[in-house]
Amino acid sequence: MNALSALPAWSPPSLPKVKPPPATTPDTLCARGCVKHPLSDEDRQRTYDTRWLNQQAVEYRFVDFANALEPRLQTMKMLRPTIMEKPFDTIYDDGRLKVVDTEMTIDERAWVEDQLNFDGSLPRLADAFNRQVARTYDEDNGSWDIQGNFHGSESLNADGFEVIDPVNASGFRRINYAGLGNTVNGSVKLMSLYKETANVKLPPYWDEASRYRLGGYLVQNYLQGDVSYYVRLADGSVELKVERGSYRQEDYVI
Repeated sequence: MNALSALPAWSPPSLPKVKPPPATTPDTLCARGCVKHPLSDEDRQRTYDTRWLNQQAVEYRFVDFANALEPRLQTMKMLRPTIMEKPFDTIYDDGRLKVVDTEMTIDERAWVEDQLNFDGSLPRLADAFNRQVARTYDEDNGSWDIQGNFHGSESLNADGFEVIDPVNASGFRRINYAGLGNTVNGSVKLMSLYKETANVKLPPYWDEASRYRLGGYLVQNYLQGDVSYYVRLADGSVELKVERGSYRQEDYVI
């Protein structure tokens, strides 16, 4: 078993998140309109390392869930094939997997939920996955480690500068998932994510045995956040836009 798949379930840190103070003095500004983060090389490396660990962890959390869900669904299809032909989705809610987005009868829905929850293993794995989703894709972009320690703020390039000049930031987008821990359970449609991951065309460099790891990336399709981007207006000026929606970062993966 990969060590990452055995990581304990995450619980929110007891201390509030502390971000670097905003740069307001002239000596913190760079010539092309950038803000330099007060991070040492050690802090920056630790931040990158933590983000990498969190990204791997969310992948393997979904592998655990998918590997347990697959045989359960096969058994359910053998027991009640007519019911299992009906479309449905599932979310994690208050310690159980709950059936949503379906036209099943009350009795049919109750049977499906009983099968998914009967020994408690699938709900526990779903909870662990959702918690890791919140840690990996929260507003700090995975800079909390497994012990709840904060490792600074990620800069947008190797020089440690975050580009804020809209002219130089052509095509630049970011998504802020502030408060994701409070909404992730209702947002992540676990059955849809499982099917999407099972059917997605793999990139040539991705091994079939690692297919379900992609769930750790594709889950971004189900999350809502504040997407920021620049647009150029008719008069040639630029304007920062912020809108609610989904945005999958690191699209080069698939």
